[in-house]
Amino acid sequence: MTSLLIRELELHNFRNYQEAEIHFPAGVSLIEGENGQGKTNILEAIYYLAVQHSWRTSREESVVRDGCESARISALVENRRGNQVRVALGLGKERDAVVNNTRDPRRRQLAGVVTATLFAPEDLEIVKGPPGGRRDFIDDLVVKLRPAKAGVVSDYARVLKQRNGLLKSAALTRKHDAETLDVWDSQLATKGEALVAARRNALQTAMGVAESVYRQACGPGIGAELRAEYACSFDKSGAGSATALQEALKAARPEELRRGLTLAGPHLDDIAISVNGLDARTRASQGEQRTVALSLRLAEHESVAAASGEEGILLLDDVFSELDPSRSRLLVERLASAQSILTAAGMLPTEIREQVSATYSVKMGRVEQIT
Repeated sequence: MTSLLIRELELHNFRNYQEAEIHFPAGVSLIEGENGQGKTNILEAIYYLAVQHSWRTSREESVVRDGCESARISALVENRRGNQVRVALGLGKERDAVVNNTRDPRRRQLAGVVTATLFAPEDLEIVKGPPGGRRDFIDDLVVKLRPAKAGVVSDYARVLKQRNGLLKSAALTRKHDAETLDVWDSQLATKGEALVAARRNALQTAMGVAESVYRQACGPGIGAELRAEYACSFDKSGAGSATALQEALKAARPEELRRGLTLAGPHLDDIAISVNGLDARTRASQGEQRTVALSLRLAEHESVAAASGEEGILLLDDVFSELDPSRSRLLVERLASAQSILTAAGMLPTEIREQVSATYSVKMGRVEQIT
């Protein structure tokens, strides 16, 4: 299988980078430097091109360099057909996307152009953290598996935001238009049903791979069973139908009008992850939780590769310091087949060092290729 390649990356007023230009080869690239110098910011920029948001902050303004109004990430990528595509993403005040000189203020055309899987210490929160992290994981997977589904995720978020605006206004003024809310209820129910269906399909696709990876990570002879089920918050049957959501919204409306926000819908759903029948969030050891998180990320990478016909970029943010040798091997085995960009503040295992094609040094927002 061929791999997607990012050939050039340019940063303008992104995080602590005023201007930076980096050329990446195929294979493994290593970014070294002390903590706080800007290594992770490079991975964050590539990740932004892939999913149009950060895993480190929910506020886009946070990635714009201090004292600036906007930032820009540009890249030259090469797909499986050997075609080169130039992409750019505007953040902050100048919010847009550009693909081969075609501008898109809504940034939807960027979906699927850059595919990347991130491995970071924060992945542990997918397993042990609150439901929001698991929803973000599955929503990103929905879009990566089928870029045309980007609208399913964003449309629900848009309708939810507008409905919340009406409810907030009603809570402040103690007045509301029931007919207008009925219209938004109908829209939210329709968009919500589509989102639940897309999430279920994505989860089913990934878990077949994740279960196999988890067994491999635990080793032979160990009865290791990983399961994940979609937990619909508003429909006891679990189907997540538009009818069920409309009924839930109707029942919740008095409290919604008092509190000024939407209290039913897939934005409150969860994914129930279990290891050997026990809740992985509360009953699994931290070692088991790390293995689950790694299995989910590897499943994401392999599922998206199977769906698109090309391997995406692997982004690894100082993860080997968090993994034992057996789990490290699961990642090392995949470095050879995909373009991989790693950060490290300390020494890497020898088997990883031997695969490195280029090394970069980062200091105070400046990047220098040293090998």
